[in-house]
Amino acid sequence: MKWKIFATLFEIFVGISASTHWVVTENGRVQSQLDSAFHLRRPYDLLALLEQESRVRNIDMLYKELVSHKAAIDRKWASLEGATDLEARLYSHDPDCLWAGHPLSDTDLYPSLAGDIQDRIRLDQYLPIGVPADGPSLPFCMHTFSLDFSMQTFEHLHAMVARANLSSSPELGLAAAILGDTDVAQFGHHVALGLQRNSTSWFHHNLASIYWRIRGDAPNAVECARKAVHFAPRQYRDLALLNLGAIFHQSRFSAEAAIILHAAVDHAPLMAPNHFLLGNVYAVLGDYNRSVACYDNAVKLKPGMDQVIRTKHSVLCHRKLEKGLLDLHESLQFILAELHDYHTKQEQWLKHQEKLVWEQAPLDVRLLGQDHSSLLSNRGQSCMQRVQDGRPVLSCDVNSDSQLLAHSLQIDITLSLQMLLKNVESQAKKISEQMSRRGPLSPELMTRDQNGAQILQAEGQEVLSGSSIKYHSPTVAPVFPAEAIEKTEDPTQAYEQEDWPRQEECMALTSSDYFPPVFLPPENKGFEVHLYLGQLIDLAPGTEHPLPWYPPLCDVASTDADPELDAYFPSSLTKDGLLDVPVREASLRRHLTKYVSEGHNMVEAEIGQRILTAINKGVGPGWLLQTIASLYWRIRGNSRNAMNCLRMALTSAPREFHDVVLVSLGSLLHKLGYLDEALRAASDALAINTVEVGRKHNL
Repeated sequence: MKWKIFATLFEIFVGISASTHWVVTENGRVQSQLDSAFHLRRPYDLLALLEQESRVRNIDMLYKELVSHKAAIDRKWASLEGATDLEARLYSHDPDCLWAGHPLSDTDLYPSLAGDIQDRIRLDQYLPIGVPADGPSLPFCMHTFSLDFSMQTFEHLHAMVARANLSSSPELGLAAAILGDTDVAQFGHHVALGLQRNSTSWFHHNLASIYWRIRGDAPNAVECARKAVHFAPRQYRDLALLNLGAIFHQSRFSAEAAIILHAAVDHAPLMAPNHFLLGNVYAVLGDYNRSVACYDNAVKLKPGMDQVIRTKHSVLCHRKLEKGLLDLHESLQFILAELHDYHTKQEQWLKHQEKLVWEQAPLDVRLLGQDHSSLLSNRGQSCMQRVQDGRPVLSCDVNSDSQLLAHSLQIDITLSLQMLLKNVESQAKKISEQMSRRGPLSPELMTRDQNGAQILQAEGQEVLSGSSIKYHSPTVAPVFPAEAIEKTEDPTQAYEQEDWPRQEECMALTSSDYFPPVFLPPENKGFEVHLYLGQLIDLAPGTEHPLPWYPPLCDVASTDADPELDAYFPSSLTKDGLLDVPVREASLRRHLTKYVSEGHNMVEAEIGQRILTAINKGVGPGWLLQTIASLYWRIRGNSRNAMNCLRMALTSAPREFHDVVLVSLGSLLHKLGYLDEALRAASDALAINTVEVGRKHNL
């Protein structure tokens, strides 16, 4: 009897067709769902079921985030569409712009001013105009009086130290304002005679400075002006200071001119020309608030100065325009960053989808035991004819309405974002052209670079724009030569001993906080990296890279396989998923930002575009630029992209420079927990050069 009951139960169990996902239909029937994500190829695997459930939740969450993200981007873009005609709207409606009549870039911020010297001193008492010139004498001030140093002449300023190298244009406006109908040569001759009679006359030195300004000879003008400042009495010293500040301003040393003009204002706070010229200097320097304050002071002291009033309104108009363009720039940068973030999430969503589909049972397995009449309510897509077992078979993908809706929404989002990205890039390019067309008001940013080009020229080096073979190899001496160096007694000698570190010291270091990330700067090898990200890609110091900005991605798929190099990259890197875990190495940021404008107020995304431009133009060794790109991705927290760049760099780097790449690779592997591989990379780097500090730190 018992065996009959057992046989009956066995037949019942054998006849059951299992399903992992059941749904209740509209008519109340409970049946399995054909397109269910839980219809697994391994229905017996509980862990696979739990992971699939988590995967479904992540897909739903990511999709909702993508939709909301796209809606937020659309709203942000809609608020910007009306602001793209900012410049035209300001010039046609803003009161300050209408009053000015023209943009600040068309305003003369370098007027020829010498102060109210004619109102305070009678020139005819010192310059006998009626006396004919009996010789070609010139008012040179170099040998009138020996003045090597004076506390009153601002000898510490760079423009004063390098006064022999200054240059300026002839200021013919001074001749018309001060001399009237007097011939310039005759004026210079009389000033020279006055200096011969009185070699310590501040007044004749000041007039000699004005003469050289008319001629456009800045070095002689400064020499005369500094002696005028030294000899001038307090009640007239502001005239000499104004003259000296005007020369520096005309020579495009506006920052130094501001210091001197402040001294002129301190000596004579009630003189309007001092405030007017100081306002022009601040306008050139971009400090519009102080510039407007100086113009207000000048107008209060001397009402009716139309030139000052027009310049003030030009500055106010320009300040509004620049603020509006900067706001647009920041908004577009925000949208670009959001689009990149959307792209990242979309990639995650697609990866989850691929894994979800792979874990599902094949379609033929899901169709077993399925009521085929239920398939007629679904729409088919992607039908194709193929041959199976020698018979033609028409195969169609069958999707539910929800899947079709999701697919259509995804297509709509992708197309919409592509159009949006195109519009953003167009507007960004337009704003970049507007800002470059206006240019920096201070030409000193364009004509000189004290820390860059002048220093290189002083050392006899020529910086070439574009691609240059010269910069594909080291251009300066390495910091740590690989050759053996003579050791001297110093406090660090104990760290070179074979028994250091001791075992107990190693055991005390149990936290990863003791092991900061390491980066070996290529300049240790003699490469001038700052040139690759600046002058060699045609970017002047102090300027930003034109929009749009893209990150420096490395296409590792284009590299050939190398068994020797592949040993540094464990296969489990991609399987464990550690490369997708954000790990920002913020302590390395100083290494990246120092290559661009000494790291002042630099945006990481802008530096990334510089790296990409340098790679595309080929201005330097590809392996070096890819190593810098890996540094960028380590700072951004994208270990996968950093690893791709290091792999490409290691493939093309010369043997003697492998240690530069291996140090970064070992540090990144150590951060990800691959200690054996990190140790190998650090050891191989140390074998190339035993005196580099970064390698020993990494090891």
